Amino acid sequence: MLLIVYFVSNFCQFLLSFSINIGIYEKGTNLFKTKLAEKSSHLPLISYESGNTLDMLERANKCIEREIPSTIFMSSIGIVMKLVNVLSILLVLISYDISFLPISILSIFPFYIAKKIRGDEFYDLKYGQARDRRKVQYFWNLFTEKESVREMRVMSFSNYIADKWTVIRDEVNVKTWNYNIKEANSYFLCDVIRVLGYMSSLLISIYLFISGKITIGHLAAAINAFSGMQIATKEFFVKLADLRNNSKFINDYYDFLSLPEEKYGSIDVKTANKLTVNHVSFKYP
Repeated sequence: MLLIVYFVSNFCQFLLSFSINIGIYEKGTNLFKTKLAEKSSHLPLISYESGNTLDMLERANKCIEREIPSTIFMSSIGIVMKLVNVLSILLVLISYDISFLPISILSIFPFYIAKKIRGDEFYDLKYGQARDRRKVQYFWNLFTEKESVREMRVMSFSNYIADKWTVIRDEVNVKTWNYNIKEANSYFLCDVIRVLGYMSSLLISIYLFISGKITIGHLAAAINAFSGMQIATKEFFVKLADLRNNSKFINDYYDFLSLPEEKYGSIDVKTANKLTVNHVSFKYP
C-alpha cells in the first residue's frame, strides 16, 4: 500500500507540474504576449518616436519575459498553502510550550523585511535600466544586421560602436552586481538570525526535558517541528514579499496597455473601387 501511494503521489505530482507549466506559464505567457502585440499595433506611430513610450514597452516586455503574471497567480496559491502549513505546525509547537511561538516567528520575519527592501531596490534598478538595456540591444543589433554591418565596414566606425556598447553594458552589469552583493549580504544576516532562533529552540527543548515537562520523544518531535516551522514560515514570508514586489512589475505591463490608442477609420478593400486622399500632411511635434 505504501508503494502504491508513493507511485500514485509522484504520478499526480507529475501531472500537476505538467499542467501548471503548460496551462498557466506557457499559455499564460502567450496570451499576455498577444495582448502586448495587439496594443503595440494600435498605438499612434508617432509615439514610437518617444523614448518614454519605448521605455514603457521595454518594461512591459521584460514583465512578460520573466513570466510575472503567471508567477503572481502561483504565488497567491502558494501563500494560502503555506499559511495552512504554518498554522498546522504552530498548533503542534504550542502544545509543547508557548515560548516556541515568538522565537519561530521573530527568527524568520527578517526574511520578509529583507525581501521587501531588496524587492523595492530591484524594481527601481530595473525601472531605471530600461533605457540603457534598449541602448545595449540597439548597439548589439548593429553588428548583426546586414545594412549596418555593411556601412560600418565602409565607414570604419565599428570600434566606436563596440566601445559605446561595452561602456553601457558594463554600467548595467556593475549596477546589477552591486545589487546582488547587497541582496546576498542581507540574506546571510537573515540566515544568522534564523540559526540563532533554532539554537534557542534547542535550548528550550532541553530545558523542558530536564525539568520533566516533556519526554525524550517529545524533545525530538519539538526540535523537528520547530525546524519545519522555520522552513514553512520562511517560504510563506518570501512568497508574500515576492507577491508584493511582482505587483510593481505587473503594473508596468498594464500601464503600457492603458496608453491611448490611435483613432483611425477602416475601408473594405473587397468592395472599394476608388480611394481619394486630399490635403494629407505630416510633421513631427
